[in-house]
Amino acid sequence: DGGFYFTSEDNKDVLIRQKEFYDGAYPSGNGIAYMNLAWLYKLTTDDRYIKYLKKLEKAYSPYIKRVPYGSPTFLIGFFMNINSVEIIFNGIKEKALELAVNSDEFYIPEKVMGYKSEYLNQLSSFARNIQIKDNGIEIFICNNFSCKKPVYNDVEFVEVLKSL
Repeated sequence: DGGFYFTSEDNKDVLIRQKEFYDGAYPSGNGIAYMNLAWLYKLTTDDRYIKYLKKLEKAYSPYIKRVPYGSPTFLIGFFMNINSVEIIFNGIKEKALELAVNSDEFYIPEKVMGYKSEYLNQLSSFARNIQIKDNGIEIFICNNFSCKKPVYNDVEFVEVLKSL
């Protein structure tokens, strides 16, 4: 039916297992789960995560209609799912890490970043299509998997981030 329970089904001390959809002092577990699933989908392009996202959306729907301000964590994840910025770094790892840290100067909460590696190749069909660059840096900046021309230096990268 969608949503994750707050406790394990093995827990015999709990009379009623709850699914938490509202954020309180802490974000709801289901809101965090939605954000993580959206992030995994955007990083890997693996459609199996869509199934869980759709179930959570269906489960959240009545709560969002009644009290939308009660579930900001879910709404942030939902926004990221429908309007994300994917950034894939390819090339010298130290340079990629430096640029990734510098990108935090820009408010882009819906960004998902990855580094082109053999591990990312295993996870992402998109990354598999990128040829590994041995020298320099190549940065792919995409919006919902639609990519601009890659950029090749700090200045171009910052200019693109400013325009987002």
